[in-house]
Amino acid sequence: PVFKRLSDTTLPSPKDKFILKADRLAKTEAIEVKIDGLAGPAKNFSLVYDLLVPTAGIKGGFASLLQLGAAGTSDAEMFLKGSAGNFQLGIDSNYDGAMTADTWNRVVVTFAENGDGTSTLAKYANGTLLDTQKLPTPRFTLSDTTGLRLFNDEDGETWGLDLAAFAVVTRTLTGAEVTRLAASA
Repeated sequence: PVFKRLSDTTLPSPKDKFILKADRLAKTEAIEVKIDGLAGPAKNFSLVYDLLVPTAGIKGGFASLLQLGAAGTSDAEMFLKGSAGNFQLGIDSNYDGAMTADTWNRVVVTFAENGDGTSTLAKYANGTLLDTQKLPTPRFTLSDTTGLRLFNDEDGETWGLDLAAFAVVTRTLTGAEVTRLAASA
């Protein structure tokens, strides 16, 4: 299978091999990921990407990394922002990091429900915490029926990307766990 559970893999270094090479997708196209075993919507979860952003694939200022809403009909929930051969990770004008294009990066995003209608998003690159921000929980909830979509946005804000590994963890990973994941890259 192209996608595996995090518990079923050690997420090895891609070493110039990719599992998925996604050309720039149209707004009506997406890579849909269904999550087995969710008993209901998940408000605490983590996503792990082994991602390479080819410089040649950067078209426009932003690229969708994650969409939780209906495919092609809503704005993505996580973007990459390109700038001078580097890219940043974020949403809602809050972009962090300086990850290098044409290099494999382990990107981790975690979501933790705060109990007040907000969730805390933590963004990591290669084991380093880039930033946290509060976001509305209803928008940032993983559906047990529709799952999620990779590289999809209603405005077509997408790039060509390489994905060597992807994992959904149905709980919020700790900073220490993310650091250990980076060490295995």
